[in-house]
Amino acid sequence: MLPRMTMTMRKTSLLIHRSLHMNPTTADLWAFYYKRMKRFFSSMLALLAKHKLLLFSAAANILLSMCCILLLSELKQTYTDYRHFRSLGIGTSQATTAEARDNSIVLFGDSRIETWGPAPYSDKYTFINAGVTGETTTEMRRRVERDVIALNPDYVLIQAGVNDLTAAVTKGIKQPDQLVSTMHENFEFFIETLERQNINVIVTSILPALHLNTARKVFWHDTLSKEINLANSKLKATTEALNADWLNLDPLFLDESSQPATDLYYDTLHINKQGYRVLNATLKEFIDNL
Repeated sequence: MLPRMTMTMRKTSLLIHRSLHMNPTTADLWAFYYKRMKRFFSSMLALLAKHKLLLFSAAANILLSMCCILLLSELKQTYTDYRHFRSLGIGTSQATTAEARDNSIVLFGDSRIETWGPAPYSDKYTFINAGVTGETTTEMRRRVERDVIALNPDYVLIQAGVNDLTAAVTKGIKQPDQLVSTMHENFEFFIETLERQNINVIVTSILPALHLNTARKVFWHDTLSKEINLANSKLKATTEALNADWLNLDPLFLDESSQPATDLYYDTLHINKQGYRVLNATLKEFIDNL
């Protein structure tokens, strides 16, 4: 049996070498087998090395993904805590150091007031900016005496509430319904308190928001626009019931399909200079008719 196998292998080798125009010897055969085996093992080692690199890369990607998930979770929790337990300090605005003036209107609110530019103009009134970026109505309530009442304006225009609502739609936030209820209570407080001081109150609808981008969807539920619409309906009823003036801004910032006019915004929540020009024109007309 063994001699037959040896003979078959030798014949196979002879055929291979004849095809290569060689005259085989025993040394040639061993060299031939050595080269074949060397090539085989080299291929195997290269394959193992390749898979080893792939396995290492996969393990690294899994570890990186886990780290990103943990970091994102921590960021979300930090953001939630920030929204729920903001500083009890009182914000400062341009109105904080302003002096009382005759025929004045205080613009009272959050970043949508603070970043108001170009500033509104009227032949009849001077405008005083009392906006503080990021504030909820609860935070605004802490400074209404200093930034509004102390200036004894003829009118105060309130554009606020969006930060209350973004807090309410924050993922993981505690008692979101309570945050919205508190916002409405604060608006009632503003109107009643200011009217007792013989200050006329103009409440504007909360400006529409653009669709959430990917970054904001990490932290917020995609229900902000719905919450704004619901809040505006209730604010309108409250404002009219308390004999204050209601200024609906939706027609200015919604297009024909009732979607936010993107050319008037520079991000999800804030209008751009063109948006403020549109707002200024409407506000001037509104004030001239008071």
